[in-house]
Amino acid sequence: MGPYERRSAILNKIKKEHSVRITQLSHDFGVTRETIRQDLYLLDEQGIIKKVHGGAVDRPVMEDEYEKRATQHQKEKLAIARKAIKHIESGMTIFIDYGTTNFFIAKALSQTEESVTVVTDSLPVASALASTPKKDVILLGGDLRKTERSLSGALTLQALEDIYMDIGFFGCGGISLTSGITNHDFSEVTVSKKGMSHCRQTILVADNSKFNLTTTYKTANLDTIDLLITSGKIPDEFIDAFKTKSVSFES
Repeated sequence: MGPYERRSAILNKIKKEHSVRITQLSHDFGVTRETIRQDLYLLDEQGIIKKVHGGAVDRPVMEDEYEKRATQHQKEKLAIARKAIKHIESGMTIFIDYGTTNFFIAKALSQTEESVTVVTDSLPVASALASTPKKDVILLGGDLRKTERSLSGALTLQALEDIYMDIGFFGCGGISLTSGITNHDFSEVTVSKKGMSHCRQTILVADNSKFNLTTTYKTANLDTIDLLITSGKIPDEFIDAFKTKSVSFES
C-alpha cells in the first residue's frame, strides 16, 4: 500500500471511529509510528482531521471554520496577546470579547499569576480559562452563533446591564478613518457596544490586516477607544488620526 492509499484508509478509519491512536495505526498498516505521525500531520494541515497527542480525531465543520481563522495571522495575534496582558493587574475585572485575537489573549492570560475576574461572551475564551487557577469566569448567556462560538442577543445584553469592568479587549473586522471600527454581525456588535460603555478603559486589538477595511456594522468611532494594540507598521494616516483623537497605540 502506497502513502496515498494509506492516508485515505487512515481518513476513512477516523471518519468511522472518530478517533485513532498512532500505535494502533502503526500496527494495522505495518509502518513505523513516525510514518503514521507524518501522515496525520499532512491530513491535519489539509484541515481534514485534527492531530492530537498520540493520535488524531475527526474535525467537525464548526471547529474547522473557527480554527482556520485562528491560524490566520497567528504570529501577529500572539504578539498582540503578549502586549495586551501587560495591561492586566490582579484584582481587575476584565471583559474579553469574542474573536480569535481575543482567544489568544485568554490563552496568554491563563499562563499568568494575576487573580482576575473575566467577563466574556465567547465560549473559546471561557474554555481557555475554565481550569486556570486565580481566574474567575463570568460567561454571559444568550444566543449562540456557532461559527464564531459567541453569545449575543437580548439575554446577553441583559446580563451585561449591571456588570462594570476595568478593562475591555475588543476585536474588529475593520478599522477605517471614515467608517470607524466595524464588524460582521449586528447582534455581536450590540454586545460589543454595551461592553465598551461599561469598561473604564477600552482596548482595541487588531492585526494590521484590518486597517483600511470596512465591514457591515459599525461598532464605534475611533475616539471611543483608549488604546489600540496591533502588530507591524501602522499606516501614517492612522497615526495622525489617533494622535488627533487622543488614542494611544502600541505596535
